[in-house]
Amino acid sequence: MVILNVTSAAVGEEAGQVSQIASMVMIAELTTAIVARCCMTHEEQTLLSQYGIITPLVALLHSGYAKVMCFAYSLVGKQCTA
Repeated sequence: MVILNVTSAAVGEEAGQVSQIASMVMIAELTTAIVARCCMTHEEQTLLSQYGIITPLVALLHSGYAKVMCFAYSLVGKQCTA
């Protein structure tokens, strides 16, 4: 959750260095994809919710970066099933 919180905050901010933004976007993409793979059972969904996954996901959904938003939507969808 810490990685998602940091990357969602960094992606949403105006940063001065393009390479730093690109790195944060890539980290957000990969982290969200990995977490989505760990979200298969009701117990896993509950645990992720308890650890506060919703707030960084909402920030990523509003990031404006297509791949990040796609992975975030995927994870939201997995949070709503099982």
